[in-house]
Amino acid sequence: MLKPQDILAILKVHSWEKATWTYNTLAQSLGMSASEVHGALSRCAAAGLYDGENRRILTQALLEFLVHGLRYVFYAQPGPLSRGLPTAHSAEPLKSKLVVSPSEMYVWPDPQGVVRRRSHPCTVQSLKLLKTIQNFTPCLA
Repeated sequence: MLKPQDILAILKVHSWEKATWTYNTLAQSLGMSASEVHGALSRCAAAGLYDGENRRILTQALLEFLVHGLRYVFYAQPGPLSRGLPTAHSAEPLKSKLVVSPSEMYVWPDPQGVVRRRSHPCTVQSLKLLKTIQNFTPCLA
């Protein structure tokens, strides 16, 4: 079963294209351990997204999964009203580009947050991933 960090790891490998990498260098760049990265790519291989023997991403399969499957595998169920930090389409830059009802706005729970809306599940791992991908925009072609 894939984990959210597996997608981050495979996208990072993709972003490096043909660069030579080790599990340690990949782990350092993602803020994970080498064993976590190895596990992530092993799960991606089991899912048919990565060829571990040749260390090659199966680009068409990955693209198909990202476009059509990701939202069904890693779905989010909004929680109760909570004070927190705006997230998803409730935060910039999407907030100013989309028209969204205030009842459909979400926050990541945080006691120091200034907004009270429906909460979105948040884990320490999610925050770690968010920090890692803040400026990460891979291009799949």
